[in-house]
Amino acid sequence: MENQLNLDYQYPVVEMFHSIQGEGFYSGENSFFIRLAGCDVYCPWCDQKETWSIKKYPLLTVENIKNKLTNINTKHIIITGGEPLLHDLLPLTKTLKNLGYKTHL
Repeated sequence: MENQLNLDYQYPVVEMFHSIQGEGFYSGENSFFIRLAGCDVYCPWCDQKETWSIKKYPLLTVENIKNKLTNINTKHIIITGGEPLLHDLLPLTKTLKNLGYKTHL
């Protein structure tokens, strides 16, 4: 099924890192975060205003992102931003699911 996915689809990636999920039902879980750039909401209380512009960040393909996951020690991946839902997340989330990851937005 993964062969049908567009592994060349690109996302503006601000950063990718390990941390402990600090919010919600999975609070305390070892997680891997993928922070995407781009936001059209501009909340005044936002703590990630530097992510609002897409132009400042490199575009990584699904394949690039997939390759960064080879040594992570978790099955929980958090896609955050900015506003990640500005992007078509289907190529990324389907690939992550096929690899056995639980994806949270």
